[in-house]
Amino acid sequence: MMKKILWVGISTVAFAFSGGATAAAKASKLGDTTWNLTGAYNVSYAFSCNVGGQGAGRKRIKLPGQANLSLNVQFNPDKTFTVTGDTLGLGAFAGDWKGKGRKLSFMIDDQNDSYIFQQSKVFQEETKQLSGSGSAGGGTYNYKFSPVKYAFVGSLNPKGNMLRLKESATFKVTASASFAGRSNSCSYSWSVMREYSGGQAQ
Repeated sequence: MMKKILWVGISTVAFAFSGGATAAAKASKLGDTTWNLTGAYNVSYAFSCNVGGQGAGRKRIKLPGQANLSLNVQFNPDKTFTVTGDTLGLGAFAGDWKGKGRKLSFMIDDQNDSYIFQQSKVFQEETKQLSGSGSAGGGTYNYKFSPVKYAFVGSLNPKGNMLRLKESATFKVTASASFAGRSNSCSYSWSVMREYSGGQAQ
């Protein structure tokens, strides 16, 4: 009876330890691993307008994106990373990474190496053709642009065998005009993003 109790106790401890090890997957321990990821690239913008002091609704427009994209990310023990085989991007790029719990954050050496950042600048430049302020026909107009906000983050699942990456760049454009005592305004929020996931290379 004592042996049975002892065996059950040891099994319970072993199971708990195994479960605890699985749940304790930490991004900070990724050094010297390579991951093969696949995912999609998407661009969208949302706009809302206020016409004559009255809301005119909000709508989100999604532009054609790309699916079945891939890349490889190499984590190094010195907290640097390298992305290669990027079927969407401008080529290989590198930087530093940090891990806290199962969360990751990436700092690219040069944001201009990022396709996502570059594309956000392209869309912003296209909308800047209406930039500035002035008056015409007895009315006034004004356009404002926010700087591009870039983020590159990731996370591990609880088992530590699945990595997810999200790279995004956002910016906002606001346009306002007034005429004969009435004012109109519109806000456009752009999002350029890609999300990938996958497992460790064998």
